[in-house]
Amino acid sequence: MEQSRTGMLLEKLTATNYSTWSVRMQHFLKREGLWKVVETPPQPPEEDEDDDEKLALAEAQLEKDEKALATIILGVDDSQLVYVADKVTASEAWNALKAVHVRETAGSLITLTRRLYRCRKKPGDSLVNHLKFLTGCFQELALRGRPVGEEDKVFIVLSSLDDSYDMLVNSLESVETDKLTLEYVTGRLYAEEDRRAERKMTSAQLLEHPRGNNSREEQRCREPEKQPGGAAADQPVVNKVPVDICCGTAQENNKNSRSTGGSRESLPLGCLQMVKKMKSCGFWTVELLKPFVKEKDC
Repeated sequence: MEQSRTGMLLEKLTATNYSTWSVRMQHFLKREGLWKVVETPPQPPEEDEDDDEKLALAEAQLEKDEKALATIILGVDDSQLVYVADKVTASEAWNALKAVHVRETAGSLITLTRRLYRCRKKPGDSLVNHLKFLTGCFQELALRGRPVGEEDKVFIVLSSLDDSYDMLVNSLESVETDKLTLEYVTGRLYAEEDRRAERKMTSAQLLEHPRGNNSREEQRCREPEKQPGGAAADQPVVNKVPVDICCGTAQENNKNSRSTGGSRESLPLGCLQMVKKMKSCGFWTVELLKPFVKEKDC
């Protein structure tokens, strides 16, 4: 990236990023007051011109054109210099780059349109990269004079998602059409992606630390109290009750289970829960054991 005198980082033009580079460069030239000379090349003053004011204005325009040309050339990669090295005005350089990167033939339009409508997000693919690709296709079509409407953009994005987003897509059906913009849909998709990442992180933490943050307290509760003379206090009483583990929270599955009741059939498939009630402090803990592991006496 090239850092301008304003402190902004401008991405250099390569063979693949013209759609984004042209937008940034155009607005940067507008900010510097140089874009008008790109649209309308300045004319040199006439030889017999004796009006000092007109001469000064013409010279100022030529100076702006030189600055705009230098900005464009400095904003391209070495591989793109061949297209602008011999240009003498900013307008010539800009149009030369556009002619190289924006091919308005029927074949290029068909290829680009096919890439857009056939794009599908697969499970596990990056949502950010997927939306970036679709946005790039929208921009390229706009540069070729074939802009995609706002509603069509929304429908294309939603149609390109995999089946895991069906609930989100169904929830958007009730949104009014005038409010269903690409910006709104993109925001909803990013919010859904954040929720998925949070759920994945929570699940990973539960698998890594199934007992939560109470390990020290559980250890304290398990330690038998010493009686005078060295005898240990009463051992904890084991109560086996079927429970469900949902979102990291132990919930009793059978309200009518007795201390020795509860059948294995009422347990969730693939896990066996044992709830230990410590007689000394009344503390409850939940241990997740492997399927069909023989229960050990405490």
